[in-house]
Amino acid sequence: MAYRNYNISPKKKQEKKPAWLKKNEKMFDLLELIEDKKELKYFDVQRILEWGDGTAERVKREVLAYYSHRVRFDKKKRMFYSIDMKIKNEVIKN
Repeated sequence: MAYRNYNISPKKKQEKKPAWLKKNEKMFDLLELIEDKKELKYFDVQRILEWGDGTAERVKREVLAYYSHRVRFDKKKRMFYSIDMKIKNEVIKN
């Protein structure tokens, strides 16, 4: 009996986003969420963005490293706080 005596159409490959682009999108999602809410619990971030523990922890570290001038994290309360740039600039001028 013949084996594969018909044409097999090749599967079309779906284009994937590069890893750095996915990471940047997640970082900006977290940053925008914190700046909109002004203060937000860590577990609420996970619930709203539907991230697991690993993803949330990784993205949190990246955001705090790159955007420490815009976001603050309290370890005891596990809360994110947005730093208002208008107030910060007025304090620096005075």
